[in-house]
Amino acid sequence: MIRLSQVSRRFIEALVSREAGSAATEYNEPGSAIWQRTGFMHRQRYAFAARRITGKRVLNVACGPGYAEPMLLMGHPASVVAVDYDIDLIARLQAQSEAPPSHVEYMHANAEALPDALGKFDVIISFENIEHLRSPELLLEGVRRLAKSDAKLILSTPNRMKYSDHPDQPYKNPFHVREYSFGELTALLTPYLTNIEYFGQVERNYIGLANEIEAALRSLNSLWIVRVERAVRRFIGKPARAFDFLSFETDLLPISAEVCNDVDTFVVIGTVR
Repeated sequence: MIRLSQVSRRFIEALVSREAGSAATEYNEPGSAIWQRTGFMHRQRYAFAARRITGKRVLNVACGPGYAEPMLLMGHPASVVAVDYDIDLIARLQAQSEAPPSHVEYMHANAEALPDALGKFDVIISFENIEHLRSPELLLEGVRRLAKSDAKLILSTPNRMKYSDHPDQPYKNPFHVREYSFGELTALLTPYLTNIEYFGQVERNYIGLANEIEAALRSLNSLWIVRVERAVRRFIGKPARAFDFLSFETDLLPISAEVCNDVDTFVVIGTVR
């Protein structure tokens, strides 16, 4: 999560207050300073989701700057629709997208008013989103409308007890309308989800190390012996397995109410009612 200086925070809060009650946008762009600290957690969540979407039609709500979709495609979904309420951002992503339209499509949509025209989905993802919403129930109602039978919602949000209500160093993120405790999150989700599983993330500054390891593995991937192996696999009809550059699931573990305040971020999977 973003931790700003007092001056920067006051400036942003002043801007937010002028928006007549609407929440400001908070994007974590790859390559930015904040990405160096929080990027690992963002990538970790999408790697977690990618392992659960093979063959599924997927909706990614509040997709942000577009780093997530290539990770989701590594999970071999049937297709991905990525939406965001920032129309200029969506226009940029549509222009930059290199994926075939049959696999990923960027569309403009408000998380609190998801249109039926998006269609029906097997899996709906909403990471680091509900804390920005004034009416998160509207998102959940939209999820229910767009969910196929037995569809899954995969959602994440910061743990209020580690941020705005931290006992020693409380931090009020000016972009957040409301953060949730474990109990509050459960109360919000239970009317809309069944068979809920809870996981937790601990903030790690891994992104620099991750980039270094990924670069090393890419170099290894270019060695002649690897190319020969792939050629042999293609010849015998066995698909070559791409390197999984890092398992970003390292610190994403199941949690319960008893240990919920040991984690910085909640990640939830549930079946849509």
